[in-house]
Amino acid sequence: MVSYLSNRMNAAVTMLSLLLWSSLFTVSSQVTCPDDTGASLCGPENVNVSFDVKSWTIFTTWDDAASSGTNEGLIYDVEVLYTDDLKKLHTEAIKVRSDQTGTQHLWSWRSPLPFECTTHAVRLRSRHLNKTSQWSPLQINPGKTVLSEPAMVPMDTFVEVGHNLTLCCVTMGEEPVMKFNGTRVVTRIGNHSYTITVHIQEPLPLCTISAVCKTGTYGTCVYAGYPPDDRQLKCETRDLERVECHWNIGRPTQLIKRGSTTSYKLNGRSCPQNTTSNCIQTVDVGQGEVTWMLEAQNPLGIVKIKETADLMRRVRMLAPVNVVASEVNDRDVRLDWQWKPQKYKTLDMLCQVQLEHSGHREMRNCSGLGLGSVVVSGLTPADTYTVKVRCGTVKHFWKWGDNSEDTTFQTKGDIPEALDVWMHTEKKQTVIAWNTLLANQSHGHILDYEVIWGKSVDHSRERRTVHPSSKSGPNYYTLPFVASGEEYVVTVTARNLHGSSPPSSVTLPSRFPDGMVTTKVFGREGGFDLTWNASLSASHGYVVDWCPTSGTCSMEWVKVPAGVTRTRIQSANLEGCVRYTISIYACTSRAPELLDRREGYVKECIPEDTFAMLNTSLSDSHVSVTWIDIPPEQQTAFIHRYILTYSDDTGTIINISTANATENSLTVSLKDLHRKSYQFTLKALTSVGTTNGRNFYVNLKTDQPIWVMLLFLGAIFLFVSLATIICYRNRQWLKREIYPDIPQPALKTDWLTTLKGYGVQVLHDELCQSSQLDILPVMVSHNQEEEKAIRSRHLPRTTAEVSSSSSESRYGGVDFANPSYNSFVFPVAEMELCEDYHPHTGPLLSPNPPEVSARGHLVFPEAEMELCKDYHPHTGPLLSPSPLEVSAGGD
Repeated sequence: MVSYLSNRMNAAVTMLSLLLWSSLFTVSSQVTCPDDTGASLCGPENVNVSFDVKSWTIFTTWDDAASSGTNEGLIYDVEVLYTDDLKKLHTEAIKVRSDQTGTQHLWSWRSPLPFECTTHAVRLRSRHLNKTSQWSPLQINPGKTVLSEPAMVPMDTFVEVGHNLTLCCVTMGEEPVMKFNGTRVVTRIGNHSYTITVHIQEPLPLCTISAVCKTGTYGTCVYAGYPPDDRQLKCETRDLERVECHWNIGRPTQLIKRGSTTSYKLNGRSCPQNTTSNCIQTVDVGQGEVTWMLEAQNPLGIVKIKETADLMRRVRMLAPVNVVASEVNDRDVRLDWQWKPQKYKTLDMLCQVQLEHSGHREMRNCSGLGLGSVVVSGLTPADTYTVKVRCGTVKHFWKWGDNSEDTTFQTKGDIPEALDVWMHTEKKQTVIAWNTLLANQSHGHILDYEVIWGKSVDHSRERRTVHPSSKSGPNYYTLPFVASGEEYVVTVTARNLHGSSPPSSVTLPSRFPDGMVTTKVFGREGGFDLTWNASLSASHGYVVDWCPTSGTCSMEWVKVPAGVTRTRIQSANLEGCVRYTISIYACTSRAPELLDRREGYVKECIPEDTFAMLNTSLSDSHVSVTWIDIPPEQQTAFIHRYILTYSDDTGTIINISTANATENSLTVSLKDLHRKSYQFTLKALTSVGTTNGRNFYVNLKTDQPIWVMLLFLGAIFLFVSLATIICYRNRQWLKREIYPDIPQPALKTDWLTTLKGYGVQVLHDELCQSSQLDILPVMVSHNQEEEKAIRSRHLPRTTAEVSSSSSESRYGGVDFANPSYNSFVFPVAEMELCEDYHPHTGPLLSPNPPEVSARGHLVFPEAEMELCKDYHPHTGPLLSPSPLEVSAGGD
C-alpha cells in the first residue's frame, strides 16, 4: 500500500515537473512595492526570464518601479541559483545610468551547465544607497527530471578551443562511470545529476573523441573550434547592376560538421550557401554612398563588419570577350573585342594591352568611350605575340578589371636589322666577328651573311658568302690577307627571305700596335668594372672586347656611347681561374684606336703549380735556387712574389722572398749552419693565398767537398795505369796463355820448289788464281784400287767432289775445280804413321815400341819424331824422305 502511494506521488511530481518544464522557459512576475514604512525600496517590475537551451544562456528583462523616480546610483542585483538545493551559481550587480532610468533593462548570462542537467533559478532586487528591495520571485528552469533511461547532456555540443566544457550525466539514481579524453573526475550536483569538466586545448572538427556516461551505452560528441574571425570588408560592382562584397575570413573556425559552418548575411539578406569570402546581391548601384553590413555566425559566436562605399566609384570591370587580331602587319596589329554588360557602352574606359614575345613583356594603354578595338604599333616583324586585354574606368579609377583570355598571332617578316660587327687580330690574321641576331632582330630565318672588303682608298671590293654558324655566339670570318700598312674597310650584311640588312662596317687599322704594356684588373661578382681616360678622338664612342689570354680567342665585346668612360663586363661565358685579356678601343671616324689593354681574372684560384723548371746549386755554403715559371696566360692567379722557406738548426722557420714576381732566383747562406741536410720549399704568393710549393733537399756533406770526388777519380786512374803497365811487360806470357800461335806452312816465292835432302816439293797457293783449293796429303801407291780405298778413308772430300755433276763433266772427272795444278800423293805408310801424332806422345801408330826413360816418360825413335813433327792433315809430313809421285789421273 505504501509502495503504491509512493508511486502515485512520484507520478504526480513528474506531471508537475512536466508542466513547469513546458511553462517556465519564459516566466514573468509582478513585484509590488512595500508599504509606507519606508523600510525598503520598490523592487523591479515586469521581470521576464527566458532560458535558451541550445546556447545555455539566460535572458532577463525588467522595468524600473514607478516609485523609484530618477534616483542616481540605482543598482540591480541578479542572482542565479542551481541544483535542487538552490545553491548560488552566479551573482552580478548592474548599475543603471541616469539616462537609462525608466527604460526596460536587459541582462544575459551563459551558464557553465546545460539547462537539462539541473535546476536553474533567477531572481533580482534593487539597491540604492543603504536601502534594498525584496528579491523578486524565483524564475525556475527545472532541468531534465523525467527520464526513462540515463542521458548525457548536452548532445553534440560545440565549444571554443581554450575554454572549459562541463558535461552532465543524468541518471536514474545510480552513480555513472564517466570519462572524456582520459579525464574521469566526476562531481555530483544533484540526486540524479553528475558532471565532468574538461579543458579543450585543440580543435575537434570531427566526432573522434566521445564522452560516455555509462561504458559503451550512453555518450555524446564534442566539436571544438573557433567563432568567426571575418574582417576587412570591401564592396564594389562588376557589371553596374549588382554589388559584390569581399572579405578576409581570418582564422579558420575548424568547424566542418553540417550546420556548424559560418553563415553570412549582407545588410540583413542571407548570402548564398557555401559562401566563404564574397557575397553578391542585386542592388541599385546608382544610389550613392551606402553602408554595407556583413554578419558572420556559427555555433560559437557572431561577428559583424561594415563598409561604406559609393558603388559608382568602385567599378571593377569584367574581362572583355572574343578578343581577335583582325589585321596583322609586320609592325602593327588591330585588336577587336566585345563586352557582355551592355551598360559598359556608356563608360569612359582605360584599357591595357599586355604583349608577350621572345621572353619579353610590355604594356600598351589606350582609352575611349565603350572601347572595343585598338591598333597596336611598334611590333617586331616575324615575331609571335601573346595578347591579353583588361580595362578600367577613366573617372574614379578603382582597380584593373579581369584579363581576357590569351590571343596569339605572328607578325609578318621584314629584312634583318643591322649587324653588330667588330674585328680582332690574332697571329697576324684579322678575324671579323658579328653577333648572331636575336629573333626580334633577324625578322625571319637568316639564310647567309655576305662579307665585303677592300682598301679604303680603292673602290675595288671582294665578296665572300658565309653560312650561319650552328654554334651559339658570334660568327667569325678570317680575312685571307694580312694588313700591309693600308686601311681596309670590311662590311657585313645578313640576308633572309625578305632581303638584306643595312650594311655594318668596320675599318681595319693600317697596323696593329705590338708590345703594349698590360695592366692588371680584378674581377668582382662574376664580372669586371672598367674605367678609362676619355679620348678626344672617340667621336663614335668606345668598344671594349675581351677573350681568354691563352687558347683560341672566343671574343666578346660591348659598345659604349661617346662621353661615357666606364662599363661593366658581365657574361655567362666568363669563367673563374681563367686569365682574360681586355682591350679598350676609341671609335674614330676612321679606324679604331687601341687605348689600353688589361689582364685579369673574374675569380682568382690558387695555382696547383707555378714552376715549369726548378734548379738548385751549392757553392761555398750558399744555396742558389733558380726557376722558370709556367707561362702567365696559363696561371690561375696573379703572382705577387716568391717565398723560399727553410728552418735553421734551432727549428726556426726562415722565409726569404723576392721583391716582385719578375725575379726568378734566390740565394740562401748556410755558412753558420751545421746540419747535414736541409729541406727547402719554394712557394708563390697570390691574392688568394700561397701555392702548395715545390720541396727540395740540400745535403751539405755530399754537395760541399768536391775534392772528395776528384780524389776518387784519381784513384781509379792510377789503378788503370798500373794494370796497363803490368800487362804490357808480360804480354808474351799472356799471349802464349790466352792466344797461342798457330803454325803456318813455310812458303817461298817459287810456285813449287824442292827441299833438298827430303824429296818434298812445296806448293805456293798465294800464286794461284782465285779458286777453291784443298791441300791433299801426298800418297804413293802402286795399286789404283788401294789408292781409292785409302783416299776414301783418310782424306777429306775436295771442293770438286762437293760440286755438282755438271762440274765433273766439264773437267772430265778431275777432282779439282781449277785444273791448273795437280795433287801430290805421299807414301801411305808415312801418312798413317803421322796421322795420330801428338807433340808429347809421339806417333801413336809407330811400329817401333817406345822406351821408358828414367823419369817414367815414353821415348819414341828420334827419326819418327822428326818425320811427324811438321805433319799437317792436308800436306802430310813435310820432311818425308820419300819422293812425291803423281798419280795416273794427274794426282
